[in-house]
Amino acid sequence: ARSEILTTFSYFAQYHVYAVIGSTGYGGTGKTYVAVSGASGTYTTPGNTLRLYSSGGTLLGSGTIESYNSTTGSYTLTGLVTGLTTNTTRASNYIVSAGNAQNSTTQHKFGTASLNADGTSYIATQSNADFGWGTGDFTVEGWIFPTAAIVGGSVIFDFRTTTPDTAILVTMTVAGGDIPAISGITLNVGGVVRITNNNNTPALNTWTHIAISRTSNVTRMFINGVLQTATYTDNNNYPTRPMTIGASYLGTLGFNGFIDEVRNSKGVSRYTTTFTTAVAAFTADANTVLLLHFDGANGTTSFTDDGITIQDVRFYSSVGTQLGTATGITRYDLGEFAARTRQIACAFIYGANGVYASGANVVVQLMAHNFAYIGTGYDLTNNSATTDSTKQVITANGAYVFYNSVDQDGNYLVGSYFAVNFKTGAITFSQANVTFNQITLISGANRTYLDAFSLQTGQLQLTGNNIITTAGNLNLIPNSGSAVAVTGDVTISGNITTGYTTPTTSTTAAAITVNLNADSMYVYTPSTTANVTVTLANFVAGRTMRMFITPAAAGQTFTFTGVSVGQTTLNKINPRILGGAGAPTMMLIEIYSTTTAVGGVFL
Repeated sequence: ARSEILTTFSYFAQYHVYAVIGSTGYGGTGKTYVAVSGASGTYTTPGNTLRLYSSGGTLLGSGTIESYNSTTGSYTLTGLVTGLTTNTTRASNYIVSAGNAQNSTTQHKFGTASLNADGTSYIATQSNADFGWGTGDFTVEGWIFPTAAIVGGSVIFDFRTTTPDTAILVTMTVAGGDIPAISGITLNVGGVVRITNNNNTPALNTWTHIAISRTSNVTRMFINGVLQTATYTDNNNYPTRPMTIGASYLGTLGFNGFIDEVRNSKGVSRYTTTFTTAVAAFTADANTVLLLHFDGANGTTSFTDDGITIQDVRFYSSVGTQLGTATGITRYDLGEFAARTRQIACAFIYGANGVYASGANVVVQLMAHNFAYIGTGYDLTNNSATTDSTKQVITANGAYVFYNSVDQDGNYLVGSYFAVNFKTGAITFSQANVTFNQITLISGANRTYLDAFSLQTGQLQLTGNNIITTAGNLNLIPNSGSAVAVTGDVTISGNITTGYTTPTTSTTAAAITVNLNADSMYVYTPSTTANVTVTLANFVAGRTMRMFITPAAAGQTFTFTGVSVGQTTLNKINPRILGGAGAPTMMLIEIYSTTTAVGGVFL
């Protein structure tokens, strides 16, 4: 049925719109229209059948070919044919590149390129419900080409977000390394090594296939198709997680080499025993939730997740002889059986349900629409608390309802993906992934820019592993009374400048004079093992001098003297001996000047 409705009001309906698929279709003689891709064989003769099978070989739907249009490549099937689906494109995962991770044509297992990971670079996906395997079957696999000897360990695949975590971690390590102290490929779950490949580290500059596959709570590891001896009784309920490739989730323990043809499959165990590895690039099917070919141009940092699903389409003669195949159904049109309606500037008021649509090719379009008190039945009290917004639009079995609407409380909706509450001003995106090329935040002359690769606010930019200033110095200013805390090693390639003057250095003998008329730093290495007298001269109150002394021998003493009475002299000499027991490797002496004359001697 077809209908177009303009500016109407409907009250108290059980269903204000009820759109479904009929059984006889247009004029009582409806047809089903199908087009396919990747076809081979001879099968277009009327009377042959088109069949769709699941990846496991179960027949999903079948129809008899009535005619074939060679111009459009479309088949007309007799009557209503149910059970078919189109070769839909899975929503691709967004891939983030960190460091210098890039496509490289230097090496590739299949296609034209692979991922070049240099030990400090990696890629990662966003957290994805498809990567939450639950208690079901799964398979994670890919090809690696290590180019440098392992130092400690490197990570190939990591689904963790913390340590330990109920998540898969696949590493390549050497004995005595970081994770774990075993050589070879390891599977780690929950902070524990579950499977290893018998201490057999993959060869350098050679492609090696790695696969982890769970079948009915038994997880197995395969190296170049060979089932490894150990298995893991895996009863874990794996939650939604991101996937990091080429490093740990922290960006550490990077893999050095090339990675190609990474596939993540949910709901299927692709391998249960030793198998022959693929000789061509993978093609996606309904169980593929991530497929990376890494075939981008050399040096590029954009990585495409191949979301095109391959179907099992077969053609048979009237006596059951198979005549051909196809890789997908690109058109499945039940339009002659499906309800289609378009309504503009209409309102559905009160009643049990707004729109109910069910069935492929059923399409309802509502433009500038109003839903008011849906779900209240015949209640006329206009009590928003008794409404049910979930009953405004109900879809099932592949039907579509395209709408923009506002309800009795000022909630403006664009489908189920975008909402604006006119009362509060709240804006909500209900999609897990919302794509923006760039977000710009403006307040007066201030600007903050956010895109897929960097955050820039004022003169500060965060990108990859780098903090960059576009102009001026980088200042770290903690809250009053707090400090800047750094955990881990710090590598400084340039100079360190403190708030003091450039250090004065000396290698003089047993007597030196140090001025304290300005904040200063003094580095002193005596040229003798004799005791040393340090005279502090020209004092100015409120100054600080830090003196780094490297004694020439154990027991060497340093006597500090001030100046004549009436001049500012030192108040405190605070020695800090660095380097442990025995002769110190260095002493740090802090001298603060006041008006009180005090001296000191330190070993």
